[in-house]
Amino acid sequence: MEWQTLRVVPDDSLSITVYNLTPVTRYQFMVLSRSHLGDEHFSKQVSVVTRSRSELIPVERVTKGPSPLPSPPVNVTVVQLHNSLRISWRPPNHTVVPIVSYMIEYRTVGQWVPLTGDGLSSDVTLYDWRTASRGAVYYFRILSKGQTTSSQPSEVVSISTGSSSVFGRRMSSSVIGAIVATLFLLLVTVIVAVLIIKFCLRRKKQDNTIRYGNVKYFGPNQVGANRALQNSEGNTCELIVDNDLTPVVGNHVEKTDPTDCQAKETPI
Repeated sequence: MEWQTLRVVPDDSLSITVYNLTPVTRYQFMVLSRSHLGDEHFSKQVSVVTRSRSELIPVERVTKGPSPLPSPPVNVTVVQLHNSLRISWRPPNHTVVPIVSYMIEYRTVGQWVPLTGDGLSSDVTLYDWRTASRGAVYYFRILSKGQTTSSQPSEVVSISTGSSSVFGRRMSSSVIGAIVATLFLLLVTVIVAVLIIKFCLRRKKQDNTIRYGNVKYFGPNQVGANRALQNSEGNTCELIVDNDLTPVVGNHVEKTDPTDCQAKETPI
């Protein structure tokens, strides 16, 4: 024999109606009380045999039809929050069958898909869905569930989630701050590197100026030639050797006899 559990709603109820029982069948029932301290012991078993339909209603009035259903929820809405979709509703104003839970279903295209698994408690009237995708149109509907039956679906509501990205992946302020700090550090590094390169180039240029002084270079023929000649009066003249042996003295160029100046080698 297999036992099944039925939830009694509301919690302070002292009775419950069980539907969809088989006529002329023996059923056994036990009651378990539950509180915030935990579960109590089961009550004693009670057995009962269901009657036949003919005993309840005259044969000529017996008709086959569906079992009573809970009423569907009303005022179903869906709104887009910062990182989720919020679906909300209100309990029906009147229902023949007590509502045990609510079931949310959704779809984009194709069949309806359960969103809340086993359902939400009857005292819950909103649900935040955090894994929806952007760039899609969603359709939602809600069903009320009794112990053994479910209501007809509520009215269908829809929402478009806008541009394509995923909810819950927006950058937080700390992430944005880290990115800005990284970019700033990169900019400072580039500026410092440019300044160091300019300083090194300027230092190298100054070293070359100190090393060679005002020596002028007129071509490859000057390499290895005598840098100065001294004349008989002790004056020093700067000699630049060319094919025609034309020296440069100061800012003037004149023909000079090599014998008039005594060559003086200047180290490089």
